[in-house]
Formats: sequence, C-alpha cells, structure tokens
Amino acid sequence: MTTLPNRYSLPSIVNTQLMRNDRKGILISLSRITSLNNTFQLFAEYDEDYLHYVGQFRVQLLIEWKMYREALAWTCLECELYPDNMDAFVLKESLKGKICNIPKQHRNKQKELPDWKGVAGMFQLKAMIERDILLPMNEKALYKRFNIPVPNGFLFYGPPGCGKTFFARKIAERIGYNFIELKPSDIGSTYVHGTQLELRKVFDNAREQTPCILFIDEMEAMAPSRNSTDVSFHYKAEVNELLTQMDNKQNEGLIIIGATNYISNIDEAILRPGRFDKKIFIGPPDLKARAEAFKLYLENYPQDKLRYDLIAELSENYTFAEIEYICNEIKRQAIVVKRTINTDYVCTHISSYTPKLSDNEMSKYF
Repeated sequence: MTTLPNRYSLPSIVNTQLMRNDRKGILISLSRITSLNNTFQLFAEYDEDYLHYVGQFRVQLLIEWKMYREALAWTCLECELYPDNMDAFVLKESLKGKICNIPKQHRNKQKELPDWKGVAGMFQLKAMIERDILLPMNEKALYKRFNIPVPNGFLFYGPPGCGKTFFARKIAERIGYNFIELKPSDIGSTYVHGTQLELRKVFDNAREQTPCILFIDEMEAMAPSRNSTDVSFHYKAEVNELLTQMDNKQNEGLIIIGATNYISNIDEAILRPGRFDKKIFIGPPDLKARAEAFKLYLENYPQDKLRYDLIAELSENYTFAEIEYICNEIKRQAIVVKRTINTDYVCTHISSYTPKLSDNEMSKYF
C-alpha cells in the first residue's frame, strides 16, 4: 500500500501492549483508534491519513502473527475504501495464497520468506519494510498483473546508530539476495576520474552477483548536492557517474539501498522517483527493542532480576549504539566495585546520561 508519512506514531499504551505481546489488547486499542468515536482523542479533527496508517499497521501485525484470514478481511476493507490503491489488491491476492481454502497447486507457488527472528520490536518499521520492500520483491508477478512498477531503490534516512545497515542486511537475508556494502572511503582515489572508475567497478561487480542488494552508506558524501558552493567539479563528476549507474538498463535483479543521516544534503536528482522510489525513516528503537537490547548486553553479567520493561521506559530516544555504550559502562563500573547489578543501579546510570537525540533533534527528520 501507499507509503505514509513517518510523522505518525502509536499511543504509548499500544507500545506497552506490543512489548507484553498482549495481542487482544493491541487489536482492541487499534480498533478504538479507528472507530468513529475516537476514544484516544489523538487529533482535534478527523485525520484519514492517520486512520489509513493504523489500518496498514494492523494488517502487518496480523500477518506477522500468521493470522492470515483476519489480515485478508481487513485488506478487503482497504480495497473497498481505497479502490485506487493497487498495492492493496496485490496484498489481497498474496494473502489468498497463504490460507488453506486456496488449492495446493496455487499455494505452492508462494515463496515463503523467513520471519524477523532476531529483530525484537521496531514493529512500525518492520510493517513498512514488509509492505514497501518485501511484498514487491516477493510478488513480482502480481505487481506485473496489476501493472504496478516494482521499486528500483530505497533510501534509509535518520539519526546515526539506529540500525540502517543492519536492516539492509536483514532484507537481503529475507529475500535471499547477495549483499554488497559500499562506503565513500571504498572508492576514494587521488587520480583524476579514479573515483568514477572505482564506482563503475562496484556496480559491475554487483550486476555479476545478481540477485543482489547494493547498500550505499553515507549517501550525503557519495552524492552531495551539486547546487552547493562547497562542491567541487570533482564531486559533481562523481554524482553524474552515480546517476548513470543507477539508471543503467542492465540493473535487472539489482536493488539499491542508500543510507544517510542528512537527507537534505543529498543531490536532488538522486532523490527523484525512479532512483530512490521509497524513502524510509529509521529512528531510535521502540520500547520492545530497547528492552531486548538492554537484555542482550546485560543478561550475562551477575545481576538481580532486572525489570527490562522499566529500564526501557527510562531510555526513550536512546539509539542502539548508545544502549550498547551505557551497558558497557554499567558493567565496567560494577566490576570496579565488585558488585552485581540490579534495576535501581541500571536506572541510576541511565538517568545520568543524556541521549544525543532530543525531541528537537528528532523533529529535523520530518
């Protein structure tokens, strides 16, 4: 279905229910949001886009829980409400192939994707990736049938330390593609036109390994805006070469995923549809993901039983990198004083640390 603005978020009660895996409570809460009498009172006036967003999120949750019949019912409603949304019709046909009343000869054609094992939380991001990336890659025949172009490229943007590279690798794993990572330092050259030549080699190598995901990190350095007075002719030539390679007609089977912390610094030509068709915000971990991250880094250290739910609530806007850092500091200091750790000890250290991402910093990405 259509990509919706990243400014939307779910009420805190839904995040808490997601963390507790309270499926019944989650579905009740989502229904309360989309009911005509909105008991959450999130908006002063009717916001159809937000209701559309919540509806999509509910469908993806049902699919993740393998409740395909319920997901199909809500998707059929989506098709009725938004008849111009061809992505919804693709999803409807895909779901039909997953439920038991479809003949086996048709179901066998469905390619089952690995699940999100090892990726805790981040429910809203995973729902967006499922809809905008994995569904088109797995249902190319259906997209062709409905005359919907499969996206050529995706741009991940957001604060540093939030897992853009990790999710790109996970996508490659889920669809069974090879993975090549490219950073500006990999192709830097002191020779005239040397960088363009290295860039061409990387793309040629990726085409030889198709199906393949080419992950280009630090896109703001790889393709800086040519309108900036700080950009030399050398960089402009590199941007032109990157545009040429992205537009190459031999890119069949090659998916390009870019990543940036500063989307506003990227050349406008790179951001146009046909190159990066979808732009996906990857922000700091949600409540469930924070709890699992703290557990990952602390569970092997001697401790009293930690309240990871409480620890997660106190660490809003922490990135994965910051959680790893503070957990290492907690263990180092605990070793010095030769003590076990408990919830109060961890919470005290969290309270003494100020995350780099304030609400004001987060607002810059929207």
